[in-house]
Amino acid sequence: MEAGDKLATEGVPIGRLFFLASGKAEVTLAGNHLAEIEALSYIGEQTCLSGEPASATVRLLEAS
Repeated sequence: MEAGDKLATEGVPIGRLFFLASGKAEVTLAGNHLAEIEALSYIGEQTCLSGEPASATVRLLEAS
């Protein structure tokens, strides 16, 4: 995927689990920067099975 692509959007169900094998992603909540996610991390693990909406937005900072 390319830099800028969203893996999760706050308030929208993801429906899957992502594994970030390479690259970096940014986590935001209500437009505020919360954290950066490094390679070898999971995204969506809190809500992928429950079907609940994503608790934050995750956007790739570089091609991953």
